[in-house]
Amino acid sequence: EAFDKHIGQIPTWPRDQIKGSFDQPQPYTVRLFFAEPKDLKPGRRIFDVSLQGRQVLKDFDVAREAGTTNRCVVKEFNEILIKNDLKISLDPADTNNLTPILSGIEIIAEN
Repeated sequence: EAFDKHIGQIPTWPRDQIKGSFDQPQPYTVRLFFAEPKDLKPGRRIFDVSLQGRQVLKDFDVAREAGTTNRCVVKEFNEILIKNDLKISLDPADTNNLTPILSGIEIIAEN
């Protein structure tokens, strides 16, 4: 019942409660969700992933890791320092590969 009261509402905090909270980068756990929507063989969609300018995945192949179409693969990264924005880069490993794909993002404050 208490959960239902908050559906569709954006949480707010008093200004004095959050003042200074975003002055310094804070650590977050970032989970990236991938699923290959096409019936591709491994090796067709290979890409690198960077968070905040630091490479966290090299030559990532969703089809190879998932083993089948539409099966979710979750990659978790801890202590990602975020101040204002989370910067995610998906870079194809080769121009012959398909465009990188990202299905979802979860960001959890560690403090």
